[in-house]
Amino acid sequence: MRAQRVTRRSAVASALVPVAALALLTGCSSTAGDAVAAAGGPASSTPAGTPVAAGTTATGRPDGAASATEPAPSSAPATRPGTRPTAPATPAPTKPVAGPGVAAAGDQTSVLNRLPGSASSSCATVGTQTDVRSGSLAVGNFAQARAAVAKGAVNGAEVSFYVVPADGAAMPGVRLKATSPTGAVRTVSSTQVEQADTWYYYRVALPVRDRGSWRLEFTAGADTGCYRVTF
Repeated sequence: MRAQRVTRRSAVASALVPVAALALLTGCSSTAGDAVAAAGGPASSTPAGTPVAAGTTATGRPDGAASATEPAPSSAPATRPGTRPTAPATPAPTKPVAGPGVAAAGDQTSVLNRLPGSASSSCATVGTQTDVRSGSLAVGNFAQARAAVAKGAVNGAEVSFYVVPADGAAMPGVRLKATSPTGAVRTVSSTQVEQADTWYYYRVALPVRDRGSWRLEFTAGADTGCYRVTF
């Protein structure tokens, strides 16, 4: 089942995603190519399929009646003999504005490529970093998570992570398998999808009480990532 997307514009998303990461998300968005206008001939005054009354032509004149020969007034500007007429200015083509759904085409790898870490399937050591790529995922904010656990003292804290998958089209949900320093394993899942500009990411929370080195394994569809972080 496709996860429900919660659309939040940049003003809201900036409260959830760290400024640096939001800049990476919004800075990678691209607009589609220039729109191309196609010229077409004038439409017929009688729509196709319109019934014509007996004894009249398609223009509404009785059969055999002389047609009017009065020329239609010209809208073209008058030109002096020996001068070349000036073509009317053609308006510049417009570009579609990037917005919700543009990233639904799928590939969000450009976001991952601008973060520290690697595409390797091995577990990434977070250290003091804030946002880190591992495999085909990017996760953060580790700095805020560490600060929240430290502030919680012996009670720890429930920390929140954002998870950016390489595939932004399917968004089936994310599963986090967390192994504490004691070896206890806890698995949490989330289908909460949020948006920064045209990029989609998950929000998932994890209760952290034990201090020490944690192993965090994220899975979102075919996208996976593994992290070693010390709280």
